[in-house]
Amino acid sequence: MTTTGPSIEGVDRIRQAAAYLKPYEPPKRRRSWWPKQLTVKRTALLAVTLLIGGNVGWHYLTKDDPKAARGAVINTANAASHNDWSAVYERLCTSDQRQFTETELHDAGRVALLSIGELDHVTVSAVKPVKLTVGVMRWPAEQVSGQLVPVIGQPSDYTVTVIQERGTWKMCLSAGGYSSTAMHVNVPLGSGSLGF
Repeated sequence: MTTTGPSIEGVDRIRQAAAYLKPYEPPKRRRSWWPKQLTVKRTALLAVTLLIGGNVGWHYLTKDDPKAARGAVINTANAASHNDWSAVYERLCTSDQRQFTETELHDAGRVALLSIGELDHVTVSAVKPVKLTVGVMRWPAEQVSGQLVPVIGQPSDYTVTVIQERGTWKMCLSAGGYSSTAMHVNVPLGSGSLGF
């Protein structure tokens, strides 16, 4: 007699042998570094949110504030008129503070004030937003114009640049953009050596 398929005993032996083997498990997929929850849509949403948040943050950090710029100039001039050179030094930008010491500022400031007939106060007639190039960035600044009013003599025109640094507006001679008719000084904006 001929059989065309496996015998019943053979099938039983194969089943017994298969019972000792582990059941088939599909190969496990390697866990990706990309979390399951971070789908393409969520990634796009996250990128858009970061761009919008960054834009709002940059706008907030670099917005023009004429009132604060005006106050920075008036407060610095008041400190200078009262010979408080440490207060004047604190109100200068970091770049200016790196270029000269408080003692050098005191000596130069005293000479400058004597040349105009001492300083009584300053007036502010205009505050104009300007942009400074620092490396590859365009940094916001304000150019403040007005008059120096001396104790002795006639008022004279001035212009000075102020920048926002660490949330505070500070005068910055390193940026250029300052002039005084009484002191015969005129330095164009951006001609200084501004560096943060």
